[in-house]
Amino acid sequence: MSDSVFPVVDLSPFTAGGGGDEDAKKKVIRTIGDACAKHGIFQIINHGVPTEVIDRHLENMRTFFAYPDEEKSKWKPKTDDLFYAGYVDMSKISQFKKEELTMNHPDCGYNIYPDNPPRLREDLLEIFSYFSRTAVIIEGILNDYLGLPPGFLKEYNNVRKQDIMASFRYIAATDPDEEKIGVIAHQDASLITLLLQDDIGGLEFYEDGKWKPVTPIKGALTVNIGDPMQVVSNGKLKSAEHRVVRTVGRDRYSCAFALLLGIEKWVEPLPQLIINEAPKYRRFTFGEYTLKRLKDLKDSPSTPEAAHTINSYALRPIEGEA
Repeated sequence: MSDSVFPVVDLSPFTAGGGGDEDAKKKVIRTIGDACAKHGIFQIINHGVPTEVIDRHLENMRTFFAYPDEEKSKWKPKTDDLFYAGYVDMSKISQFKKEELTMNHPDCGYNIYPDNPPRLREDLLEIFSYFSRTAVIIEGILNDYLGLPPGFLKEYNNVRKQDIMASFRYIAATDPDEEKIGVIAHQDASLITLLLQDDIGGLEFYEDGKWKPVTPIKGALTVNIGDPMQVVSNGKLKSAEHRVVRTVGRDRYSCAFALLLGIEKWVEPLPQLIINEAPKYRRFTFGEYTLKRLKDLKDSPSTPEAAHTINSYALRPIEGEA
């Protein structure tokens, strides 16, 4: 544990092999579930992603993003589809000060793998695989915390080709007085997001009217849950609002893995979780929700209130009812 406002959880009861100690597993389930109910965010150590894999990936990203623009531009997405792969300079969009290299599930058929640095393709496939395994472990932990039948969320989320991983370079601020937001405040569209960030920091989450830093821990991953998990849990779990703040004089490198739903999947409070309470959200498809979020990204809503968020699906109490 640490002195953070959210816990740093040792995931070894689920990753060390040999079945693990059941009492230790129950403690992890309770700690992670409570963190998601209160904060929507926590950190994990002994998560099953080897340190050498993490270090190699960060080094490869530093090398790749240092290439000239004309070299990186060879690996731009080939289409403007909802889910794309390849290199994108997001700093051309006013809401961001970053560039990214994105890959989707290895079986998607449209990934773009740069030739350099050497073995980058193998590196991306390797860390994607590790992240995927860890995310599924977290999914199972939340399944048990919510009291759902064994394996229910895994079966509910059984279309895995939409999973996505993006590696980022956040461009350093050059002046202490310039705008330092690297990514504006938002909540994720994923069920679960795993984040690897370097020692620069910059990730912040919003709680109790304040922005609170997520201090990097060597070898740790940050985990937050997104809007779909808040909906299917009927608000029992909290989608974390977060942003990235840039540092003066130093670029920031990070990598995020998102456990996503299929675009045709209906998202709504699960029947098992609303037996004794009213649903708080109306149903919608993941594709509908994602498309509207992407439209906001391109069109930049005039006010935060005009943006498409999970609150767009909230069911308001009928006037006169308790």
